[in-house]
Parts: sequence; C-alpha cells; structure tokens
Amino acid sequence: MNVARQEVAAARIGDKVYVAGGFLAGLAITPTAEVYDTALDRWSLIAPMFAPRDHAAAAAAGGKFYVIGGFAGDFSAKADVWRYDPAADSWTAVAPLPVPRGAGAAVELGGKLYHFGGTGPGGSATKTTLIYDPALDAWSQGADMPTAREHLNAVVFDDSIYVLGGRRGGFASLDANERYLPSTDQWQVLAPMPTARSAMASAAFRGRIVVAGGEVPVLFDDNEVYDPATNAWHCQAPMPIPRHGAGAVALDDGILFAAGGLVQGLGPTTATDVFEPASLDASPPSLSLAAGGAHAFTLHGGSDFAGDLYIVAGTASGPSPGFVQSGVAVPLNPDAYFLFTQTHASQPPFGATFGVLDGAGTAAASLTLPPGTDPALAGLTLHHAWVRLDLAVPGFLAFASNAAPLELLP
Repeated sequence: MNVARQEVAAARIGDKVYVAGGFLAGLAITPTAEVYDTALDRWSLIAPMFAPRDHAAAAAAGGKFYVIGGFAGDFSAKADVWRYDPAADSWTAVAPLPVPRGAGAAVELGGKLYHFGGTGPGGSATKTTLIYDPALDAWSQGADMPTAREHLNAVVFDDSIYVLGGRRGGFASLDANERYLPSTDQWQVLAPMPTARSAMASAAFRGRIVVAGGEVPVLFDDNEVYDPATNAWHCQAPMPIPRHGAGAVALDDGILFAAGGLVQGLGPTTATDVFEPASLDASPPSLSLAAGGAHAFTLHGGSDFAGDLYIVAGTASGPSPGFVQSGVAVPLNPDAYFLFTQTHASQPPFGATFGVLDGAGTAAASLTLPPGTDPALAGLTLHHAWVRLDLAVPGFLAFASNAAPLELLP
C-alpha cells in the first residue's frame, strides 16, 4: 500500500479492492483512499474522502464503494455515508445513518447494505441492525443483534450474514458468532469463536468463513475457520504479520488482508498479504443407497502444503467434539468408521484417500457406494476431513481440515 494505516474501511468491486481512511502514525487520521488492482498487483491512490475517518464500515453495491460512519479522530461516532464512483473517481454524500456509529461492520446482500453494531453518541456498544436501500437512498431498521458490540466483523455467506466477535468497551472481547437472515429479519446464535477477540479481519472463501488477527487483551495472530455447514470451527496457519484493524476481502485465489496495526493500539502498516485457506470440498451432499454413486472430495492445501502426505478420514458419529492429537484439533469423532477409513485408505470403496498433494497443494479423492448398499444405513450422516501427515511430528498429524457431511438416503 502507499499509506501505512489501520482501522480501515475496505471492499471489493470486480478485480479491484478499495481501502479508505484509518489511523496514521501518532493517532493522526486520513481522508486518503487507495485501490488495489489484483491483475496488476499494484496499489494506486484515488480521490480522498470529504474528511478524515477512522473505524468506518464499508461495503460495495452496484459498482460503488460506500464508507459508512466512523470516527473523526476524537472517537465520537459520525453518521456520514459517502459513496465512491470508480468511473468518475469522485465521492458523493448519500443519506446518512439514522444514528451516528463508529467501529461497526457493514456488508452488501441482495443489493442492500447492512450495518451492524458499533458505538453510538455516548460511546457505548450498540446492537442495532441498519439497512440501506441504494435505490431509495433511505435507511430502515432491522431486528437488533442478540449481543451489543463494537469492533466487530460481518461476513455474507449464501443468504445469511454472520456477525462475529467484537467488544463491549474496555478490554472485554467477545467470542460471539450470530447469524442474521434478512429474508425473515431473524437472528440465530451459533458456535462461538474459539478465540474471543475484536478488531479482527474476516471474509468468506470456498464455503468457509475465515477470521484472522485482532486484539484485546493481546495482539492476535490466530486464524480460525468456521464451516457454516457443520457449525464448527478449526484452526489454520497463523497470520505471518499479526495485526488488528486490517481490511479483509475475498479474491479469486485467497483472502487479501490489507493494512492494520502491528501492536495493540497504534502501529499502522502498509502490509498486504493473501491467505488461501486449506479446506475440504465434497459433493454431492447426499447419496442414495439403492442407486449408489460417487462422493467426490477436493482437497485444498495451498502451495505451502505441496508434496505433503495426506489421508482422508471419516466418522459416522459426528464432527463434534472431535479430538486433539499433536496439538491439532480433528473435527471427527473416533468410531468404527473412522478406523475403517484409515485401514482401507485408497482401497474400495475409497479412491485416492491416501497420497501426496500436488504442486498446487491439492488432491482429488472419492467414496463410491455400489447400488444396493445396505438400506439399514439410511438416515446416517457421514463426515469426512483430510489431515496433513508429517512423519517428523509426534503423532504424525500436522493439520486437519473442516469436516464435510454426506447424508445417506434410502
């Protein structure tokens, strides 16, 4: 990046990533904004905002970049909403928030912008859900979050919005994970984050939600991945540059983390890096025992895992609580099927479930059920995960992926 900054507003439009505002060194704040061209791997300055802002929320809709609320250097929340037009390289003020907000979170879903929480005029954490319709240039209010908080994250996955972490002032970070469904205006409390933290950076990628970094009570390098399909978390490689107040945006090949603070409090950086989560994708989600068929696994390990050994294991008794071996949390409950997947790896009914990841850190494997498989298995859900093997590590386990479900139908 051109400008070292933290507590930034960031969003993606096409092959460009936009970052605006934030703290500079010495608690100065900036109106500057930048664009990252993913094709050229290059940052460029764009027209500055109308005024300096830090701790603003951001989202993109209709090809425009919106910066929402934030602070103006004195930690008092503002209501301004500014829209950036990339084609004109210019900003426009649109309808302000109904109430001032700073350190909130915003996303776009279905053409509307959703803003969650943040601090209000009195400095206390709030639980509001505010909804902006660009077509009407108007705000409305949705159902309150179950948990009031600020310095939180929000991530869109399918038809839902997941609101994560944050704090309620002082040094009490939260592990909250709450799902908002706009179609019904309802909230659901889900499995909490393993590590309570705030001011982290989050994005959805390959069917998972990645939460990295953050602060309070310490600076975190923790990188935790949530699987909405199983409502379960697992840990992955820590951030190479621990920081808080960074922007996170999902690209085609990974998640871009831009800027942030290198120490708890103030310590802005120009650092930009991309993380490709290791994961397991599996399809189809169900198989008929009568008809039989193939269940395909795609293992994503990233280039760091290229050439490493792997094995795909399974369980018939669910992914939770799983077990820990060699410090690695495996989201599979050991049972007879778990043992079978290991003793019969890469043997029928399994294909290539034990092997070596290719140069890109990927592999393909399968489970094939013959027609007329025992109908007594109907209603059972199997879960599979892949583990990276390292013979130099006690217990041989060096990594475990998410667990992917397979429902067995009559």
